[in-house]
Amino acid sequence: MSDQKDLLDLLPEIKAVPKEQIKQCDMPVGIYLHECEKLHTRASADLPQLTAVGMTAELLAKLLPYTGALRNCLLLK
Repeated sequence: MSDQKDLLDLLPEIKAVPKEQIKQCDMPVGIYLHECEKLHTRASADLPQLTAVGMTAELLAKLLPYTGALRNCLLLK
């Protein structure tokens, strides 16, 4: 899925977040994106152990689309 499609698909969910629940990130966004992608790689390898302690595969599956949506937002800026 392309980053633009990720953003379009997730836009209603993103817009539904109340402004008071939005948190500021101290990390530069480019580094944050890179860390998210690394986290996805590591968590994918450890998915059996993570699901055994309560993490769902669906949560991991959402990580890359959200990352792609954020990356596309940066391009639009």
